[in-house]
Formats: sequence, C-alpha cells, structure tokens
Amino acid sequence: MITLDSFTRAYPWEKNGVTYFTNDAGERVCTGSQMGRSNILPASTHPKLHLRHVPFVDHCYDRGGAYWGSPANLFCAWDNEGTQLFLRATSRENAKAQLRISYPHASFFR
Repeated sequence: MITLDSFTRAYPWEKNGVTYFTNDAGERVCTGSQMGRSNILPASTHPKLHLRHVPFVDHCYDRGGAYWGSPANLFCAWDNEGTQLFLRATSRENAKAQLRISYPHASFFR
C-alpha cells in the first residue's frame, strides 16, 4: 500500500470505494462501486495542498475501487485537515491553475 508518510494513512483515492448494504442477517452485501468520490472543501482560504495524478486500475477505477470513467486524467488535491478535491486536468500545472480559480492563495507541495 502506498502511504503519505510513515503512518498508515492512505491517499484519498485508496480509501474503500465499494458500496454495500447490511442485510437482515447483519451481513455486508456488496452493491458495486462508488461513482467517483466526494469533494471535501478546505476550511482555509490559503490551503497548502498535496497534488497528485490518480492512477487508474482497469482503465476506469481508482485503487480503492471507485469508478471514474475515462479518460484517466484525474488529479487529487488534499491536505492533512481532511480536504480532498478531485478534478480532471491535462497536466499537474493545469490542475493547479484550475484550483487557483477557486483558491487563489493555495500553495502546493512538490
């Protein structure tokens, strides 16, 4: 498993992306994959964000199992405060430019 640091936190796209319900017997029943993942907006107007290309498995799914469709031009920005933002971009620089439209004071780790 790829981790952010020496702890056990995974990248946002590695969290479980499978949907399920619990039946009357208390068993988990898988119903498929999430359609993408939710954005969690930053609390700060000056966020310092990690920004990475999201690798796909089987052409349309992230490593956690959420479905994104194609093309595989998905990026994720996140911080240690719970922010996670997913966006389609042609490059890391294009992703930064898109994020700066909403967060002009954002900065990015290398």
